[in-house]
Amino acid sequence: MKPYVAAVAVVGGSGSGKTSLISGALPHLSRTGGRFVVVKHTAHGYDLGGAGKDSARFLDAGAAGVVLVGPDRLALIPAGGATPVEERLPAEGGLASSGVAEGDEGAGGAGPTVTLDHAIDRAVAVFGRPDLVIVEGFGGSALPKVFVIGGRAKPFAGAIYAPDRYPAGVLAVAQGIGASPVDATSATGADVFAADGIPAAMPRLSVLDGQAWADLLGGLALRRPAALSGVILAGGRSSRLGRNKAFIEFAGRPLIARVADLLRPLVSELVIVANESEPYLPFADRVVPDVVPGLGPLGGIYAGFLAVRGRAALFAGCDLPFVTAALYERLGRELGEADAAVPFAGGEYEPLVAAYARSCLPAVETAMLLGRRRVVSFYSGVRLAVLAEQEVKTFGDPKTLFLNINSEDDYQRAKEIEAQN
Repeated sequence: MKPYVAAVAVVGGSGSGKTSLISGALPHLSRTGGRFVVVKHTAHGYDLGGAGKDSARFLDAGAAGVVLVGPDRLALIPAGGATPVEERLPAEGGLASSGVAEGDEGAGGAGPTVTLDHAIDRAVAVFGRPDLVIVEGFGGSALPKVFVIGGRAKPFAGAIYAPDRYPAGVLAVAQGIGASPVDATSATGADVFAADGIPAAMPRLSVLDGQAWADLLGGLALRRPAALSGVILAGGRSSRLGRNKAFIEFAGRPLIARVADLLRPLVSELVIVANESEPYLPFADRVVPDVVPGLGPLGGIYAGFLAVRGRAALFAGCDLPFVTAALYERLGRELGEADAAVPFAGGEYEPLVAAYARSCLPAVETAMLLGRRRVVSFYSGVRLAVLAEQEVKTFGDPKTLFLNINSEDDYQRAKEIEAQN
């Protein structure tokens, strides 16, 4: 399943103030705790060097990442000063006309370019799923629009009624740089807007009113689920290892402590599913046993669902020492449109490094009633978001990320990897 990503396009003429609108809204948006990514169309190409570029303005203002889209390549620029990743136009796929409407800056010549869909897909893979993608340009896309009047903008007249140019219509109008000052409450202001074909009821704000634009754009953001719970599954018998794997020493402390410390900052509560509670009490808010013994991890997931208070939870096996917090955070962001989010690498799912919403419960119960023990047996009954191996690799080598300690050999290998880091 391809996850839904909320997006809006800011369109208008060259020099109208599109960049000022976006960079002014981002600091206010960022204070909401969300993740916001900017995709900027540069029909004539871009230069990654030099100071004061638009990408730097967006990142300084709080963007989690910026994608610059040129005619035959794109650049993915993460926050925090990390090295940009530049990618050439794919040999197949990701091709289409630029989709820049007349009046957008730099409509450029004809010919294939990187599509907006491809740019957003790459942004999600590299930066993680955002709450909102703010697109500068791509006026011909099927996104809702903010139309900026000013600069070398074409007249607005008819834009909201022109599905070939603005297929999703216009949400609001920005009084941009270089446009005549307008007081929407005055007769003169009303006449100006009427002359430009702007309906009287349409929101119209100064391009420099960052808080107002943040309020409007924030309303479009993908709403993340309520605070996530965390569930650690520790009910296995550890028969191959010969001792309780949850309490083997790893990097100077019990393995269960390492996993609990990883999840704790990401969740509102932490539950451990184990068949004896006392040893685990220091590491969780609650410890619960299997409700239906003998079903392995699937039964543990069921017990976890019944124990948590939230509508969704991050699930972790107790024997996976190298999963990163960033990967779990990414999985949590997939929930909303999806019921479950799980990585896929090496030709198989990793069902004990996953985010599951309570809406999975009916499918889990059905699998249990049918006597199925594999966790993946309930996936066919839910809306599943899958992190493909290419995406997983942005968080580390899958062979290390998903190394689980089932045997003495696994334990020794894990200690070797830890010693090398």
